[in-house]
Formats: sequence, C-alpha cells, structure tokens
Amino acid sequence: MNWYNKKNWRLFTRSSYPRAMPIARTTMIVESHWRVLKHNYKYHYNRPRLDHLNHIITGCLIPDMLNTWQLYKNNRSYPSWWKVFKTDWRKCLDAERLESYHVDVDKWICSCPAFINSPYLVCKHLIQTYATSNPDVPQFKTTIRRHDYPFIYFGSDDPPRIHSINTPWNHIRQSSSNEPETMLEVSGKSESSGSSTRARVDTIENKKAVLAKDKRIFEMLNSIVEQNIDNDNFFAEYMRLRQNLVDDTIACNEALNARTQQRTWQPPRNRKLAFWLR
Repeated sequence: MNWYNKKNWRLFTRSSYPRAMPIARTTMIVESHWRVLKHNYKYHYNRPRLDHLNHIITGCLIPDMLNTWQLYKNNRSYPSWWKVFKTDWRKCLDAERLESYHVDVDKWICSCPAFINSPYLVCKHLIQTYATSNPDVPQFKTTIRRHDYPFIYFGSDDPPRIHSINTPWNHIRQSSSNEPETMLEVSGKSESSGSSTRARVDTIENKKAVLAKDKRIFEMLNSIVEQNIDNDNFFAEYMRLRQNLVDDTIACNEALNARTQQRTWQPPRNRKLAFWLR
C-alpha cells in the first residue's frame, strides 16, 4: 500500500481523524524494520535458511534493541531525533518574535506556517510562550511526542496516546448494533478473496503450461543444431541468438548463489531477468 497519496494521507498524519490508526500498524514501520535487519545484520547472507534467520533475530537483533532501550531509559544515549529537536528548540527560543498567531500550549498547536512545516511541530511562538513558565530546555525522559492533542507533552506521567474522543473503539461500539450488515460485508470480502485466490492458481497453471511448451521447443532446437553441426553459418547465427539468454541464465545463477544483497537500482551483470529474483 502506498501511504503517500491523497486518499491514505489522512490515515497516518497528525490529524483529528475519528478512527485513529496506530503508527505501529503502518507499512512504513515494517519496511524500516526490515531495512535495519537486512543492512545491519543480514548483509553477509543473501538468502539464509529459516533457522539461521531465526538465530539472527533472536541472537543479534532483539538483544541489541533491548540494550538500546536500556540506554534510552537510563539517559545513557538518545535517539537521533532528540539532538535535532533540542537544536530547533534553542533556535526558536532565541528567535525574534514579530508577528502574533493563535497559540495554544495545552494542545500544542499554533496557527503559524512554521508549525505546520516543522517535523517536530515546534515554532518560536509555542516555545517562547511555554518558556515563560518553564525556562529550562525539556529533558528527554519527560518529553513525549504524540499523535493527538497535545502533540508534545512534558511530564513524568504517561497520558493516553490517543484521546478518548478519537479512539477507534468508539467506532466499534457504535457499529455493534449493525452486526448483521457487518457479517454480510465480511462474507462478501471472503468470497472476493476466494475468487482472487482461484484466479491466482489459474495464472500459475497457465505459466507452467507455457514453460512445458518452451521446454519442448528448446529440446527441438537442440536436436536441429546437432543435425546441422557441420553448417558453419547456421551455427554462427545460433550462437549469436543464444548469447542473451545464456548471459541472463548465468546472471540468475550468480544472484541465487550470491552472499550479498542485490543492488537496488542496477541489476547484476546488467541483466534485467536476475533483478526480479526473490
């Protein structure tokens, strides 16, 4: 699913969407997790066995994540965004405040354009208003970034991450009275998924039939070449025509036996067939 389009943008951005979607449910977090796994732990193994992959996750990835969490918890280390956040905070604190905008520190919102464009939702109006009663720079352990009001919360207690009026369970309670309609929708979705599965199976069977036909054609071609092995012109033209297919086959074999990941934008040996291997 592509989240960066107008239809799905409102599902994961910071907004008052009534059916809030947890950020851990989005494909962006999953893709980021797999990127860390492949580039930091699996770079020597292109296609590891399942037991080896399980050992990498349980023996390397999870212990490192727990160690990083303990460092964050004990103030021994900080995430990458915290340094930029403090830098932006000090810049906004020292900036000259010329214009006046609507500022609400309790909800942590401001009507200025800088607030909308800031990746951390900070601006000089909010920070300078907040600094009148709290002059010190906030600490990491007491700074909580949220996806609902207030967007940034400062305190030792941990408030609910989703406001009660925006919790998705409200929608589930409201739709409980429409259970028969929901059952009909679920049954319709199951029928459509079953038809798509059957269509996929039919497509695979058609591909197998094409491969079987190609195998017979290649055997016939090999027999014809053996019968005309003494024809130099025929054999030279055959060698010219087969070269691309042979090169792609060698590239596929090298990709399957490689111990490193394929490059993203350039296929191995400049052959496009091996680029699509999984």
